[in-house]
Amino acid sequence: MTEDFSRRFAAARRQIIEKEYANLNPEQREAVLTTEGPLLLLAGAGSGKTTVLIHRVANILQFGRGADTRELPPDADETMLAALEDAAAGRTDVTDDIRRLCAVDPAAPWQVLAITFTNKAADELKNRLEAKLGETGRDVWALTFHGTCVRILRRCADRLGFPNSFTIYDQADSLSVMKRILRDMNMDDKVFPPKAMLAAAGRYKGSLVTPSPPRSAPVISAASARRRSMQPMPNTCRTQELWTSTISYTIPSAFCRTSRMCSRIIRKNSDTFSSTSIRTRTSCSTGCRRFWLGAMKTS
Repeated sequence: MTEDFSRRFAAARRQIIEKEYANLNPEQREAVLTTEGPLLLLAGAGSGKTTVLIHRVANILQFGRGADTRELPPDADETMLAALEDAAAGRTDVTDDIRRLCAVDPAAPWQVLAITFTNKAADELKNRLEAKLGETGRDVWALTFHGTCVRILRRCADRLGFPNSFTIYDQADSLSVMKRILRDMNMDDKVFPPKAMLAAAGRYKGSLVTPSPPRSAPVISAASARRRSMQPMPNTCRTQELWTSTISYTIPSAFCRTSRMCSRIIRKNSDTFSSTSIRTRTSCSTGCRRFWLGAMKTS
């Protein structure tokens, strides 16, 4: 195929995909259609960040990289190009066949991880994804950091020396354990307040400091669940195949609020699975495309 053919084919394909998101403003639409490489999305309150996230997932599932690549189908010919250009120009309708022709490596719903911080935010993502995508939206990984890491550990904890049926302790249970540890070690809880000791342990975990030597136990804290989900697993073909085929796109919400631990989870996914990230109000590495969705509110 000639360079002119490739250019026209990619341009017509993008115009058709853009029509699917004509309800968005130019900045939102550009963010939705950007799928190649990391993306920094700068978004103030009420500027449509969640709307972009939902439409972005929809675009990834339906069209994949179609709007952001010049890659052509192996059987592309002049007939296909004419059909695309007619649909792009409005001379013919955009049919399902035309939409399928515009798709390049569309992702399966379980290959998209839309990760956020609170259960409320995760529930909103799930509801809006389902409203936009129907039953397909239920299979997207729309989870909190805790929920994501727990799901990973339920599948792979045995490779870290844990049973897959482990129990996660909440704050109250963790405090009870700390009190028992101090008592067993004959440490005065007035000199070593249990809450302060628990907070110190949390800071170590948040900084990815692990016990030496590590110990296996059927009970872990929520922070430990996040940390342990990042520990190296055996570099077997089975492990690589599992996660390479599971997560293709990582889309974090409000990235600036992440701890060092959560930030590393996102970055490891992005490096390992060539994922695409949506981030808000934070810095971005070299080569990252940036979009403003609206004026930032100042206090």
